[in-house]
Amino acid sequence: MTIGFAWLLVVGSSMVYFLHIKNAFLYAILTSILAVNMDLIIDPVSFVVKEYWIWEGTGFYYGIPNQNFIGWFSVSFVIQLGLFYLKQWKGFSSDPIWEARLRVLYFLVMFMFVLTAMMNGLWVGPVLVLTIFTVMATFSVRGRSA
Repeated sequence: MTIGFAWLLVVGSSMVYFLHIKNAFLYAILTSILAVNMDLIIDPVSFVVKEYWIWEGTGFYYGIPNQNFIGWFSVSFVIQLGLFYLKQWKGFSSDPIWEARLRVLYFLVMFMFVLTAMMNGLWVGPVLVLTIFTVMATFSVRGRSA
């Protein structure tokens, strides 16, 4: 149950970066990449550092099974696609103040896990996540100003 509510935060805060995208498929892909990006830093901290859960399988990324990330991308994609059509259907209008707050929330949650990872000697995750975030945020800003 807790994971479900946490993913509401992840999905909600990742979608705000690409509200300007008009293509449903592109929107769902980009927002899902940001959602999985958050998972790329949450999972190593939760699994390796805090030991909140144990994986039965293994993967190349801190021992986390690859299907975890594929699964979260798939779940996020379906949710984001549904949200895209819902906002089109309901005539959703965004509030710049809440957009800014959600961007800050995404960044702060990500940064908290990045710092926790680095303080515990995990370096690949923070570098990967910050790189993906920088590319995606740059793409987001350029798209909004176009």
